[in-house]
Amino acid sequence: MQLGRLRLAEGLAEGARSIVDRAMAICRESGERFIAPRVLGGGALAAADDNGRIECLTQGEEILARGCNAHNHLWFYRDAIEASLMLRNWIEVERYAQTMTDYTQAEPLPWSEFHIARGRVLTSFGRGERGAKIAAELSRLRGEAEQTGFAPQLMAINAALAEIGESP
Repeated sequence: MQLGRLRLAEGLAEGARSIVDRAMAICRESGERFIAPRVLGGGALAAADDNGRIECLTQGEEILARGCNAHNHLWFYRDAIEASLMLRNWIEVERYAQTMTDYTQAEPLPWSEFHIARGRVLTSFGRGERGAKIAAELSRLRGEAEQTGFAPQLMAINAALAEIGESP
C-alpha cells in the first residue's frame, strides 16, 4: 500500500493502481477490516477514472461500516476528501469532512483538522467563492502545510491562491 502511494506521488498512477490491486488482494486473504479501507482510499486516488474512484470509495465505506481499526477511518476519510475534490463533487467533500469531524469530535487531531479545513475551503473555492475569508483560510492552510510538511496538499492550495491573485 505504501509503495503504491509512493508511485502515485511520483506521478506513476498506473503502477500505483497495480500495487494497490495487489494490496487489496492481500487484504481480502488476510481480513479486510485491518487495513483495506486505507488501501481503498489510496485506490480512489490512483483510479484510472471517476467510476473507479467512486467504486473504491463505496467499498471503503462499506468495510468501515462493518467496523475497523481507527487508523482506517482517519486515512480513508482524508483520501475520500481528496478523491471527492478530484471528482469536483462538493457534496461528497462536505460529507466526508463532516464524517471525519464527527469521528474525531471527542479527540480532535491537528492532522485531521487540517484535512477537514482544506477540503471545506477548496469546496467553497470550487463553488466560486473568492472573497477575503476564502483567501485568508487558504493562506492559513498554506502556512500550516509548509510548517508541517504537507507538501502534496500545497498544490491545490497554491493553485487556488494564484487564481485569487495571491502569490504562493
